[in-house]
Amino acid sequence: MRLLGLPDSVQELLRDRSLSSGHGRALLSLDSRAEQKKLAAKVVAGRLSVRQTEELTRLWQLSKAKPSVKKKSLALEIRRSVKRIGQSLGAKTRTRIAGDKVKVELEFDSVDGIKNMENILAARVKGEVDA
Repeated sequence: MRLLGLPDSVQELLRDRSLSSGHGRALLSLDSRAEQKKLAAKVVAGRLSVRQTEELTRLWQLSKAKPSVKKKSLALEIRRSVKRIGQSLGAKTRTRIAGDKVKVELEFDSVDGIKNMENILAARVKGEVDA
């Protein structure tokens, strides 16, 4: 009975036995009818087993999952840290976070800003070496 919740085109694939009821149940786990149609076509084209279809739907859902609260708070913490660094160096900052990579851009009003940053970093490194 649950299989009646699938789009008509997917139900047709079930009727003509291009998909089994196991495939249909796996497709029901998807959020939208569009996703169900799209993955049903992939299953038929790839002649996937029920187990492969279950794995495909699981991976599909994981790829669409929203970033966790932990990742969001980490991104916020990174942005705050970069902002503080920019303030201490007298620079405007821009931060881009993609997966595990972080790109930081520092924009100075003049070459003097870069020289100032060099002096601050050199003093910091010298202090750690002397310590």
